[in-house]
Formats: sequence, C-alpha cells, structure tokens
Amino acid sequence: MTSYQPGDKSKAICQGCEKLVPTTFALRDVQFSDGSGTVPGVLVAVCDLCGEVIAIPAQSSAEIVAALAEGISPMSLSDTPNGGKS
Repeated sequence: MTSYQPGDKSKAICQGCEKLVPTTFALRDVQFSDGSGTVPGVLVAVCDLCGEVIAIPAQSSAEIVAALAEGISPMSLSDTPNGGKS
C-alpha cells in the first residue's frame, strides 16, 4: 500500500470537473455522507482544479471508522477554521 503525506501529488477522476485531474493530498475535515458528523484532520486527495475532496486514501480509513464507532458529535464545516480547508 502506498503511504501518502500532505503535499504529495496524484491523479484521480473528479466528479465535478468530469475528467482526470491532478490532486494534492491535504488534511481536511470530512463530513459523513449522511451528514451525522465530521471527522477532523483526515488526509484526503483534493482536486487541484476545483478544490473539492475527491478521494480518501486507504490509510485514512481506520481514522474514519474509529470516529464512526465513537459516535463523533456532529459539526458543520462552517464551525471549523477556514471552513474545513487547509
């Protein structure tokens, strides 16, 4: 398994841009898909063109699963510094 660090570069398909785009790994606050909470400081791949989170590397999975198991309290991205952006 490849291990990524903030600032590392990659490529992924961005749903918003509808094409293969360059990405940069960064720490971001990631909201659960059901909107029930947010996991702070997760390493993700961010589209270099539009700035959206478009991928989460496998190494971040354990952190997300642990937050789900703990029943992390919900918070909105607007409650975090810089709106959840690094």
